[in-house]
Amino acid sequence: MQNIAIVLVDFDNIDYSLRTDLHLLENRLFSAVSKIQKYDEINLRFYGGWDYQKKVSRSAASISPWIHSFPHVINHTVLNAEIARSLAFEKVNLPFTYRCRKKRINIQVDTSQICVSNNTCDLFRINQIFANKKCSKLGCNKLLNEAFLINEQKLVDTMIATDLHYFSTLYKDHIFLVSSDDDFVPPIRYLCNMGYNIKVIHTHPVPYRYKKDYTKNIESFIDERSL
Repeated sequence: MQNIAIVLVDFDNIDYSLRTDLHLLENRLFSAVSKIQKYDEINLRFYGGWDYQKKVSRSAASISPWIHSFPHVINHTVLNAEIARSLAFEKVNLPFTYRCRKKRINIQVDTSQICVSNNTCDLFRINQIFANKKCSKLGCNKLLNEAFLINEQKLVDTMIATDLHYFSTLYKDHIFLVSSDDDFVPPIRYLCNMGYNIKVIHTHPVPYRYKKDYTKNIESFIDERSL
């Protein structure tokens, strides 16, 4: 088998400064992977909310020109890149990975922080709104849950977890995950227990729980390089 590394990138888990400086991101990824060994080829696969109502999302539009400029060569290593719109083992696109929906708000206010003049304190009014789930103005029946929208990714984490398993069966010890998302701990632990070696390139400082709890009985789970 060729000397190839597979790098699965959780794009939205990367710091904004790198998501907006793609040349720097490319060099950081190359450097992090190359610390393990020198590869002939590094395949970067980017996951995110790429499709919004059957249209290309803003995030996808921002990185598409860069993706289309590959392959690149750094120090004799060929870098390929792609946007993951389907699972790796098939070519069936999975749309609607970026969605906007109304958000149910469930927030509590620490009432000890409300000032003495309750009626004029903004926190008092906010507390009323969150407690009653509607506008605090007399005669207004606008509901709180109708007022807030949230943008979110769907399918992305499970796509990454599925592809981690698929690529592990093909490349075994040359799989990298770029993310600090705790949601990937269960599939990584499973794959490591199955004898595969998943290398994690952290996008943020490594939390203590990774060192203490999540790596229990697994020597190959954690790799403490950070982007």
